Amino acid sequence: MTNIPFLRSLVAASLVGLAAGTPSLPVQAQQPGKVLLNLDKSGVAIRGYDPVAYFTQGKAVKGNPPQFGGYCGYGASRGYPADIDPNAFTIMEGRLILQNSMGVLRRWQEDPDSYLRKADGNWPAIVEKHGKPEA
Repeated sequence: MTNIPFLRSLVAASLVGLAAGTPSLPVQAQQPGKVLLNLDKSGVAIRGYDPVAYFTQGKAVKGNPPQFGGYCGYGASRGYPADIDPNAFTIMEGRLILQNSMGVLRRWQEDPDSYLRKADGNWPAIVEKHGKPEA
């Protein structure tokens, strides 16, 4: 189950964040209350390519969807979907694992392998209970 609103805001934030490093923002980013994103029918921007790779690798690279649908990894390890703080994250086994807060991230880091194993095991039941049919 993909969390489309989360992915839209993640990509939009990434693109705006990358643009923030330039002397001036595009006009569209300066207009409060409106946004225009080129999304496919699934809500994915730039056809699923990683926006950061254009800057770091100088080429188009297919992106990977956020783990646990963009929900908190610790919450998934406990059996429920929880919102995230985009600044509270870790990379494990090549996977981006987002967390609810910096405090939760510290808790995760006490036993990351165990929490990841629990989250992976719980995720199918979480999707079954809280997921919605794909569009």
